[in-house]
Amino acid sequence: MGTRLSLLGKRLLLAGRRAEARLAPELGNLAADFARSLNESLSGGQSTLLMHASHDFAISELRDLCAISGPAIDLQSKGSFDALGALRRRECELAGFHLPEGPLGKLMGLRYAESLPVSEFRLIAFVHRRQGFIVRSGNPLGIAGIADLCRGDVRMVNRQRGSGTRALLEFLISSAGIDRSRIQGYDEEETTHSAVAALIAGSQADVGFGVEAAAAHYRLGFVPMCTERYFLACRLEDLESPAISGLIATLRGEEFRRRVGRLPGYSTSNAGDVLDSLETVTAVS
Repeated sequence: MGTRLSLLGKRLLLAGRRAEARLAPELGNLAADFARSLNESLSGGQSTLLMHASHDFAISELRDLCAISGPAIDLQSKGSFDALGALRRRECELAGFHLPEGPLGKLMGLRYAESLPVSEFRLIAFVHRRQGFIVRSGNPLGIAGIADLCRGDVRMVNRQRGSGTRALLEFLISSAGIDRSRIQGYDEEETTHSAVAALIAGSQADVGFGVEAAAAHYRLGFVPMCTERYFLACRLEDLESPAISGLIATLRGEEFRRRVGRLPGYSTSNAGDVLDSLETVTAVS
């Protein structure tokens, strides 16, 4: 005979999934720190890049790859706007942020461009990824678009303020003319795509906005809404440093493309290309 989890067992499993999703970035940082320390002890030291970046599965793959082959990355998970702020204050050397392709990306690009004057910064193309609604397996509530967030039978979990994903969702909501106060759970926040997916997998929410890879990881449904471009910003003066030059070489390499190719909803076309400004990007989006 098979066994079934008790109600307490289900709650403990849910709590474990949620804790794992919340702690994953920090645990990844610790693992990378250990690998970097080991490499330094064997090689006599190597350069380390300080990166603040919006939570992303491909960023984790890059960090893990660089922990093996360098340059090592000291990663802090931050929202897109917070990451760019840290770069301006010289608290990091690289800032990871993202914006959608198409007309919406042009609007969001105006907000980011204020932080990235051409005379001081450059962009490094990183990945393309799909964002949309993470829903329960099979999408039993039939969630298909922004308007469905206002339904009385739909409970949402949101990303935190300051994240690029939260900003993207707010642009979509504003464009649809929807009153946010009508959305159940709009003020319930999580700091990673994985944590959002974990809550939906545990039936504590019906929908969240995030990347396809998070939905696939928890075997959930996914309703695509847009394709995004994810960039790494750096100061112009640092672009040709050995560490950043090494990072660009890694982005252009086959191993990085192979790792990211395993992530649902991701692609690496143009990875490692250096761009002058967001105006250059949005002009062709």
